[in-house]
Amino acid sequence: MSVLEAKPLEEAIKNVDVSGMLRYRFDQASYTHDGTGANMGGSNIDSNQPHRVRAFVGTKLDVGDGFKVFGQLMYNNDRSGGWARIPTTGTPTSADRGLTTTKNSVVLKQAYLQYDLADAGVSVLFGKQQLGTIWTADFTGMAAKVLITPTEGLTIAAFGVDSFEGNAGDGDAADFDDFNVYDNNMYGAAVLGKFAGLDAQVWGAYWDKVATLYAVNLKYTLGLGGGNNVGVKATYLGNSLDSDFKTLTNNSAGNGNLVDGRLFAKFGGLDARVGGIFYGKKDKLNVNTLEDISGPDLSIGREMMYLEGSKLVSSEGQNVYGYVGVGYTLPANVRVGVQGVFGQNTQAEGAKGGTADLKDTRYEAVGEISWAVNKGLSFETFYSYIGSNAKDALGDETNGYSDRKGVKHTVRLQALYKF
Repeated sequence: MSVLEAKPLEEAIKNVDVSGMLRYRFDQASYTHDGTGANMGGSNIDSNQPHRVRAFVGTKLDVGDGFKVFGQLMYNNDRSGGWARIPTTGTPTSADRGLTTTKNSVVLKQAYLQYDLADAGVSVLFGKQQLGTIWTADFTGMAAKVLITPTEGLTIAAFGVDSFEGNAGDGDAADFDDFNVYDNNMYGAAVLGKFAGLDAQVWGAYWDKVATLYAVNLKYTLGLGGGNNVGVKATYLGNSLDSDFKTLTNNSAGNGNLVDGRLFAKFGGLDARVGGIFYGKKDKLNVNTLEDISGPDLSIGREMMYLEGSKLVSSEGQNVYGYVGVGYTLPANVRVGVQGVFGQNTQAEGAKGGTADLKDTRYEAVGEISWAVNKGLSFETFYSYIGSNAKDALGDETNGYSDRKGVKHTVRLQALYKF
């Protein structure tokens, strides 16, 4: 404010960049299953029919001599409305669904200082900020970052995180609050390069008393002219868990490895991709990312990676899936697409009380339509059908896993405006 007071308003406004986002979602889901073997739980969309509103507005002020300050406010009143789900005992609270909540405060999502030394290609950021790592999407932490660009297309990054926002009601984030791991520091570095169609990223980080993380993401796109292209992408995420974290989880957690590979192409209005993903161990909980939808585009289908056992951020059991997606964009920027996912979640002997490995065959079919009205405004809807068939490898009727089936139907309507 003192900076603004020292300048005429017209001059101060010239040095301010304003950005933001307003998103509205209406979700509807229904699922049935004839036993706990086919588990439709763990999803970010349930049968509560919630209206979900999220809004961001941020301002970046150039205060001169290479310094900038950025502040961002967030309103995240997710899952408001729908039919009420009031507890049978006790007094209902503001967290109970079925309410139109207006008393929740707007929170400060980001607030950081940035210094750019343009001649040397150096930027330094310090404060509350989105981390922007390969393991996160919009996750925020109290952090310091140094970005060095020695030549065009190459960036060397180093970062230190003093604290994370924690789960904070974000359904995409890992629910590790009980272990207090978000109180621990993280230190890491990355090398990011873009040269002649190749996008390469190498990451490494140490999360104190939790894990050592490492990752490689490679993507090559061959341009064919006229906006057409073909390409290949390969991603590897690995980690070695600290003994302290393993002890906290009673040794139920183990070191993790994730491999994702795909081919993609775009010709005229047609786009397509096909690939496969592997992650998790049959007898362990695995930590793969800090958020479900993360930096290297690991999402497959719409709901598959939110199901119990298959959750990307903290999977249980071994997951192997193949996937395919095809879409066509009409001249009015309306895209119509379909996706298919097929695979299996396998949990070791003893999972959910069985006497042999529990194998849950899962498949998802998705139909989706999106409309980019202009650069800022877009609408989207999708329908997802998930089927699940869980079997005990021994077919043991006494344990109730001879043939357990489940089905889930999910619909989303979304409006999104960015500026």
